[in-house]
Amino acid sequence: MRLRAASGVQNLSVMLERAMWLNVDWERGQSNISQLLEDDPYRERIFDAEQRYATDETAGFAEYLSLAERGSVFSMDNVAQCYDEGRGATQSRRKAMDWLRRAFEAGSTYALLNYGRALITGGELAAAEEVFKNGAADGWPPAQCWFAVVKIMRDDAPASWRAARPMLKKAAEKQSPAAKWLLAYGGARGKFGLADVWIGARTLIQLSDHMGDSSPPRH
Repeated sequence: MRLRAASGVQNLSVMLERAMWLNVDWERGQSNISQLLEDDPYRERIFDAEQRYATDETAGFAEYLSLAERGSVFSMDNVAQCYDEGRGATQSRRKAMDWLRRAFEAGSTYALLNYGRALITGGELAAAEEVFKNGAADGWPPAQCWFAVVKIMRDDAPASWRAARPMLKKAAEKQSPAAKWLLAYGGARGKFGLADVWIGARTLIQLSDHMGDSSPPRH
């Protein structure tokens, strides 16, 4: 996924993309995707679909789609991914977005993130902000972190960073790697006031090695 700022500020966009890449494993661990699988009434059929998909993506996708149409929220996520990547089905961003939206509305927090990120990639920052706002309002740290990021993407001014800061702090308290880095980065840039510049710069140096190891793959 590539994040693109509506303002076209490429350096900020690249920085945010790299920062949020730090959150990938943390976000999945914070999501309810494992619980959704555990509670799914079609759990055994999902396992069968996974095995079939491993050897025949088209047949596996067909099984995922059948389960998703029956209401399997876990399968909705898989269908969206298949459409997004064009694996087992003809690639279609529209259909991927539709299934992500369905999964998000059915209660998948992981789909909430993926749907919001897809909106960002499509340049729909206002819509993405509304999606993340739902999760942030429930106190879910990954959504709080992304809600803060979208605010910054829409406006890099100090006022936007200050508005985003409480949400970044809440995510950082839950050990979000990206939130910790963004707080340091904003501090070092003087976005929170001069008093935070030295502390931010010092923390940023301490965290910088992780950024170098955790950049997203380049295509």
